[in-house]
Amino acid sequence: MTIIKPRPKVLGSALAVLLAAAVVTTGPPAAAQPAANPNCGAPVMFGLHGMGEGPSSNTLKGFTNLSPEIMGFDAAQNRLSGAIGMDYVAYPTVTASYWDVLDLANVGPLTNAVNAGESALQSAVASWTSGCSLSQDKIALIGYSMGAWIVNKWLKDHPGEWLLISAVVLYGDPCWKYHSDQGLARLFGAAGCSPAKNYPYPAPSGVLQVPFKAQSLCAYHDPVCGGGYASNKNAQLSAAENCKVGSSCPHLQYTRGAPSSGPLYEGARFVVQKLLGLCRLRCPAFMARTGSPEVRYRC
Repeated sequence: MTIIKPRPKVLGSALAVLLAAAVVTTGPPAAAQPAANPNCGAPVMFGLHGMGEGPSSNTLKGFTNLSPEIMGFDAAQNRLSGAIGMDYVAYPTVTASYWDVLDLANVGPLTNAVNAGESALQSAVASWTSGCSLSQDKIALIGYSMGAWIVNKWLKDHPGEWLLISAVVLYGDPCWKYHSDQGLARLFGAAGCSPAKNYPYPAPSGVLQVPFKAQSLCAYHDPVCGGGYASNKNAQLSAAENCKVGSSCPHLQYTRGAPSSGPLYEGARFVVQKLLGLCRLRCPAFMARTGSPEVRYRC
């Protein structure tokens, strides 16, 4: 309400009305309201690629293609739902030859690339959630190989943002730990891995400790995550050095069966359940009976 102070009677009623209108309509312009973040409420998967994959934020030629594992995960999710977007996080692409003695002291080129990836993931999460309420945040983190290492490090360094995350899925994780098997990053004491007793969580799991659910898959004799190597450093490192595109190395086989089956499909189903609360599967037999392109069921 605008309060108009009494004027002397000599002003007259017409002039009083004009003054009142001036008081109401003048003054500094209202501040422009910031545009609402269109991402609020939209479920998203942040995909983090492995070594020798993209998208890359550097200019290393020959490694600009998107990660086959992250693309396969997205394709599997589209088979299940199609309601969750994939955001490919870009950071420096490196080759396996970049793992050297400096990385064991946490100052080498691979370690620097992991740190850059962590910063890129933080920027992506902050941008996506800016201005949103906590109830609107529906985020999954998908990491393959070096990307899984980055996810580990981000979670370890950002406990204040765990509530933003609904699900984590990792493949061929260098921070893997199961009984005597260990991933390369953990085996050689590189920075960024969660405590072994809590893996794949950065702290004790549960509603009061870590609010999100996590899955991590390590194929047998994958030398990067160390499945079946029982921490045999020499054998594991030698196998990792020979794990090249075109070989039968298990670390390169997580895409098998995708998008309709296999480890990427199972991870995608887990994410759909955690982000959407239901699974939405396309079913040819159901389509034939009803004409509907999909059938929903609770997971």
